[in-house]
Amino acid sequence: VTDYELGWKSTLLGGRVRTQLGAYYMVYEGFQVAIGDPQFPQFSSIMNVQDETVLMGIEASAQIRHDAWTVDVGASVSNSELGEFYAADPRVARSGACNAVSGPASANCLNLTGHSQSYAPELTFNIGVQYDFALGNGATLSPRVDFAHIGESWTSIFNNKALGDQLEARNLVNLLLSYK
Repeated sequence: VTDYELGWKSTLLGGRVRTQLGAYYMVYEGFQVAIGDPQFPQFSSIMNVQDETVLMGIEASAQIRHDAWTVDVGASVSNSELGEFYAADPRVARSGACNAVSGPASANCLNLTGHSQSYAPELTFNIGVQYDFALGNGATLSPRVDFAHIGESWTSIFNNKALGDQLEARNLVNLLLSYK
C-alpha cells in the first residue's frame, strides 16, 4: 500500500476546544477481497485484485468542553474503488470459468472495476451532547444524547441492488444517563 495522509490538530480557547482534520489517499496493489456465499457463510474465497484499488477520504472531528457541557462532533466523506477485477457472484448460477484478471465478462463473471468496498459508506456524521449535574453528595448525574447518520453502503463487492446488496442510509440515536 502507498498511503498519503495530511492532518491538522488544534487546541483552542484554553483547551476547551480540540479539533482534528485529516485527509488520506491510499493505493493498494494486490488488495484482498473476501467473496462469501450467504447460503454457506462458513465458506469464502479470498482473492487478490490485480489492478490498483484506491481508498480516499476526509475526516473531521471536534470536542468542546465548557463548564458542565460536553459536545463532540465528527464527519467523514470517503470513496473506495476496486481496480480492474473479475469475479463470479456465488448467488448467480455458474455457466463457465471466471478468471480474476481476464474474465471474460458474462452473466456470472462480473467486471467489478470501480465497485466500492463492502460496508464503506461515503458519508457519516455524528454529534453527542452531555451535561453534568453536580449533586450535593459529590456525585455527578450526566444525561447524554448521541446522534449518528451512516450513509448508504454495499454489503457485497458485487454492488447488486436486485440481490439485496444495498444497505440504506440510517440514523441512530442513543440516550445515556450516567451516575458517578
